[in-house]
Amino acid sequence: MRDGVSALRAAQYLRMSTDEQDYSTLNQEEAIAAYAAAHNIEIVRTYSDEARSGLQLNDRPGFKRLLSDVGAGNANFGVVLVYDVSRWGRFQDVDESAYYEYLCKKSGVPVIYCTEDFKNDGSLVSTLIKAVQRTEAADYSRRLSIKVFAGHCTLSRRGFWQGASAGYGLRRVLVDACGCERAILADGERKFIQSDRVILKPGPADEVDVVRRMFRSFAVEGKNEVEIAKELNEEGSVNHYGRAWNRNTISKMLCNDKYMGHNVYNRTSSKLKSKATKNPPEVWIRSANAFEAVVDPFLFLAAQSRFAELTRRKSDQCMLENLSRLLKAKGLLNSKIINGAESTPRVQSYKSRFGSLIHAYELIDYRPKKKFANAAAKRKTSLKRKAVLSAFFAEMHSLGLIAQFDFRARHYVVNGKFTAQFYMLQSLKAKAAKPRWILRLRRKSSIDLIIAARMNGAEEIHDYVLLRAVSLTDRLNGTGEDVERLGAVSFQTIGDLAIALEWITRETRLPAR
Repeated sequence: MRDGVSALRAAQYLRMSTDEQDYSTLNQEEAIAAYAAAHNIEIVRTYSDEARSGLQLNDRPGFKRLLSDVGAGNANFGVVLVYDVSRWGRFQDVDESAYYEYLCKKSGVPVIYCTEDFKNDGSLVSTLIKAVQRTEAADYSRRLSIKVFAGHCTLSRRGFWQGASAGYGLRRVLVDACGCERAILADGERKFIQSDRVILKPGPADEVDVVRRMFRSFAVEGKNEVEIAKELNEEGSVNHYGRAWNRNTISKMLCNDKYMGHNVYNRTSSKLKSKATKNPPEVWIRSANAFEAVVDPFLFLAAQSRFAELTRRKSDQCMLENLSRLLKAKGLLNSKIINGAESTPRVQSYKSRFGSLIHAYELIDYRPKKKFANAAAKRKTSLKRKAVLSAFFAEMHSLGLIAQFDFRARHYVVNGKFTAQFYMLQSLKAKAAKPRWILRLRRKSSIDLIIAARMNGAEEIHDYVLLRAVSLTDRLNGTGEDVERLGAVSFQTIGDLAIALEWITRETRLPAR
């Protein structure tokens, strides 16, 4: 309290990723405390994400708790204090960062950036500056990702290990700048001095013996992966994770260059928390003889020759016959069943030979009901949906409308006035009958409007329809109905639909969201 005036209660949000030591939570707390003292604010709660990237919401439990408490009305504070815009997040879609701030503001809990030069008062100037700051925060992560990747490639070429777990029969070893060994790193441990590096070396003698035995059994004795796994499991041997051996694990080990002492990096890519993708061999980073080999190079190459021969000597027809026999025996097919079958090539062999596992399935006239049913049609509809939404949002933007997506509620919020969901409806037409478009709600929710694009039989846009959703959520709970019976208003162009929404925004009596 200052001069008899009660202090404003606030929560502070702190975030520091592992590569941003200048943004330590202690530094953030001190700056926020100084701001609070100067503005008669009392900090009553702290939300914190330490060693957390700002790229994705799901990786930040503290931030999620903050949004949940504010959204549920459980906040015992009236404002959120944050060090700067980048601490709020480095989301690659800057609208996502703005959306989370909007959620707090909508709930009556505004966000204040304590060290920024602008006042977060909703003015045009502050809005523009925040947009620039958010773009810079996102761009920092992109530029950092490029620099980190380049650094990893350089170190990999020099023979240093950039992966995580070493794998069975190997151990990660910490070495100093002179190449002297410091310690063996346990799983999950990281280096603690920036100039230190990590290499691989053979692990315990019993594990090394098992690895060499695998290669001999496969390359010299002619045993397959299933037989090798069976022998090891009967002896009570377990893999690096304490689990039983299987064909897939052994196949990967028999193909991994690290057992020959070679360091291979960039087999897969997963930049900025995106989904991992496999890279073609020509972009892999290779360093020959980087580590002490576990397996003699001639034995390793003999194993690769046998893999190539096993695949090469099987004709397309032979591989498909094996797949058909397995389908007849099991009644269904999937990667686990195929890789576990002793006489059937691995899934990767089918992908390499036929382009994809789905194509191999089609050649034996097998069409799984669940996973791959109508996969091509779904992909086509998804692309059409993205194109329609892009054009629709452009029309809305030209009329001063902004649609923000609520990731939790799975609907759009238009200008803070009303909520809507968007659907792509396929045409259903019986012989000599009028086409119908059935609407089935994705979930029971309290949305205001339903916007739908109706497709004709040629997969082209027939028209656009608009419905009030308030009266439909109970009516369509778990069922579907023709939109013609639901009082839909039709529009021939996406521009007309956007104009209608602009009118609704000005004239609506829908409750504000």
